[in-house]
Amino acid sequence: MTPGADRAPGRRDGDKQPSRSTSGFLDERRPVEDDEQACAIDGCWLVMTVAFEPGFGRAVAKEPWEDLPADYNVARGRLWPLVLAWIGVGPAVTRTLRIV
Repeated sequence: MTPGADRAPGRRDGDKQPSRSTSGFLDERRPVEDDEQACAIDGCWLVMTVAFEPGFGRAVAKEPWEDLPADYNVARGRLWPLVLAWIGVGPAVTRTLRIV
């Protein structure tokens, strides 16, 4: 095996791993200052995402209103509610992990 073949192309020894959450990436560049700011960011992202979802489904995908709630059914294997949960708590969790 060629030395360094296990590394990603263009990476040198000692480079940071590129995989991390978007919240972690953004938190390094613009840290969330306090819990109030973290909650405001969480809330805004959650509201915008929940508002966008049915609008896109209805206007672009031409889904009937009756079919749109199916994406929120975890019992049928839909993971969208888990994504929304992370959007709702991501910045606060990232801030907490940074403080610890």
